[in-house]
This record gives sequence, C-alpha cells and structure tokens, in this order.
Amino acid sequence: MIGGGRHQRSENDVASGRSNGVAFVRFRPVERAGGTLTEKDLKSENDKGETFVQACFKMKQVETLMRPDVYGNAKDYQAAYDALPEAGKKGLDGCDGRPGFLKMKNQIMAAAVKKALAGKTAAGRAYPLTAGRVTLRQSA
Repeated sequence: MIGGGRHQRSENDVASGRSNGVAFVRFRPVERAGGTLTEKDLKSENDKGETFVQACFKMKQVETLMRPDVYGNAKDYQAAYDALPEAGKKGLDGCDGRPGFLKMKNQIMAAAVKKALAGKTAAGRAYPLTAGRVTLRQSA
C-alpha cells in the first residue's frame, strides 16, 4: 500500500525489489524470515535483464550482497562471488581493511560444520540429559 499504509512484506517483495531496481529490499525479507539467498535468487533477472548480482554491483551494494549471514551454504556464496565482475571482486580482497572473500566463505563453512556436529551429537547420545544431570537408561 502506498502512502502511509502498512505493508506486509512477503517473498514477492524480493522480486519486486529487484524489478524496481532496489536490490537491498531483497535482503530485508530474507533476514526477517531467517532465510538465505540461493543461486537461483542470484541468477534471477529484473525487467532490464540484469541479474540480481549485477543490480547489486551497479547500486554499490556488493558488501551487502556478500555478507556471509545471508547465505545457507558455501556453494551459493561462491556462486555470488563468481557472478561479480572483476571490479566487484577487488573489493573483497581482504587488503586495506576491506573484507576478504575467503575468510567470509570459511565462516559459512565453519557454521555448517558446527550445525552438522550439533545435530550428530544430539542424535547420538545414548542417554537423555535431564536438567543438567545425566540419567542413565536401564537396559531391558
């Protein structure tokens, strides 16, 4: 709704933000929903034929695009980096205080490993944990 009315953001806002040339609108619904950007999102085009990555570069939103917290896996993050023009990649070289692509990609991979280990550890327990105490199961 235009003009002071309330507007409920949805996944359609992701596409509308891209088609209107407002790439950063795409990040807000993703962040609020706890979602992530995928390779499909990165390759989607606006009405001008620009991909989402190209629109972000054009609008000088590369740092926002390359934030590790908006990607669920390193593959999608690598796809975003690969889609950037060389001028955009230079801003992710890790020199002179700029963010480093490899360091951020490693953060994504480390988070994925921690998540996988947390799931294995919880599923692999031979005994239930109760209020900080170990309760042993009796075998039948």
